[in-house]
Amino acid sequence: MRRSMFVLLAFLMVIGACSSGDEPTTTTGAAIAGDTTTTTSLPPVLVDQAVWPLTGLPTDGVDATTAPVLIVKIDNTVSSRPQSGLAGADVVFDVLVEGGVSRFLAVYQSNVPDEIGPIRSAREVDPKIIEPFGALFSYSGGQDFVVTRVRSVATDVGFPRLGDAAYYRSADRPAPYDVILRTVDVIDTESLGLPAALLFGDLPEGVGEPASEITLSLSDLNEVGYVYANGTYERSVGGEPHLDATDEQITATNVAVVFVDQIPTGRTDSAGSPVPDYDVVGSGSAAVFRDGQVIEGTWQRSTTADLFAFVDENGNQIPLGPGTTWIEVVPNGRPTSWN
Repeated sequence: MRRSMFVLLAFLMVIGACSSGDEPTTTTGAAIAGDTTTTTSLPPVLVDQAVWPLTGLPTDGVDATTAPVLIVKIDNTVSSRPQSGLAGADVVFDVLVEGGVSRFLAVYQSNVPDEIGPIRSAREVDPKIIEPFGALFSYSGGQDFVVTRVRSVATDVGFPRLGDAAYYRSADRPAPYDVILRTVDVIDTESLGLPAALLFGDLPEGVGEPASEITLSLSDLNEVGYVYANGTYERSVGGEPHLDATDEQITATNVAVVFVDQIPTGRTDSAGSPVPDYDVVGSGSAAVFRDGQVIEGTWQRSTTADLFAFVDENGNQIPLGPGTTWIEVVPNGRPTSWN
């Protein structure tokens, strides 16, 4: 079994405490290769009208350069699962919030389900992640300064701003995990447009090592697993298959793990748990999983207006396999393994 663990310097461990209030686990082992303090100049990835920019799959005649992008903030507590519409996302960012649980930023363009949810509130890191997409952003409230920042980088189609015009409360779900978006009521809203695309292509010969099982510990309460089977990575949470509301297991063509520093916000939730933010600009350790292989390297991002780029230890950009991508945003110091 190949096992990789990542190490955080003592100073960063102090400022990057887990959102559950515990210090990150200190582990030993070889860190991912690559410079984690500087970025290199990478060529832009231009939108190809023949393929969807976020999946690399054929558009079948649809003009992908004008198709709107919808990003939805979806809850991921036990009470919120199974989520509606999550399996249909082109890209999903999995980001830890307070209390040791995570929420998703699910990005839709090539396929937009009729209903998506449950919708939850925005956090400090969200504007920094969603800015490059020029998207419509669906969420359920947030701190005033966060909402202001969201509106500067995305088209606000959130709740309660649109209220009953686009949202309803599901009788089958307990509050506050019951807010559901009807996408038909927002998808025609004019958005800012997508300025760039993810990089897709074949994996160069000799790049990568076999890895069919992935285990991630975002917090002591949030363990995520992926198993490569039948050409995709099948997702699990807490050792159980992660199912959509249609009983479809969540899968991904690519899983990209990005390790980031946590930033204390000074805020706590109603239970007293610290609310974290994250440094998602610059570079850091990363691992990209595709085709049953892992490629170790770095993530790079010069500004919040850039998409994440993944670079191998030789400085070459890592192409994704055409299909869906899950990006796991993992606090530095949390253990990660694969085999």
